Amino acid sequence: MKSIQAAYKAYLDADSFMGSAAASARTAGMRQKWSVKRLLNDQAYYVFIFAQLEGYINDRCEKLVGQKSGATRWRGRRLWDTVDLDRLDFKRRLALLTDKTGPIYAKIVQYYQYRNHLAHGEQYTAMPVAVPVVASDLMNMSKSLRP
Repeated sequence: MKSIQAAYKAYLDADSFMGSAAASARTAGMRQKWSVKRLLNDQAYYVFIFAQLEGYINDRCEKLVGQKSGATRWRGRRLWDTVDLDRLDFKRRLALLTDKTGPIYAKIVQYYQYRNHLAHGEQYTAMPVAVPVVASDLMNMSKSLRP
């Protein structure tokens, strides 16, 4: 996904800058401040990168429902005519695109739960975010989401 790749590249630039600033800091206190800033930056980019996946899922669901509700025969579209995407939560939208009992669904939901903690103000200072791993996982998993 290009939007995740673009966000990840921006993250790399910001992280590189902060890493250089931390390395050139003259005191332990300043290095610690940069360390905290990097942790918060990682968390912010995690939420931002996950938001790119959410947007992708929303787009794919709109495409799917549009295709299915556009069937000429009522028998083929009757269920899809009743789908109101505005009323479906994230996990239900995800289940439209991948097997709810499968590993991709489970992993994305795990990332979603962590995203919710961060997006609603919980900071996980004891558990840093591995943004490169998350970005790679989300890019790879997004390829298997099918309308």
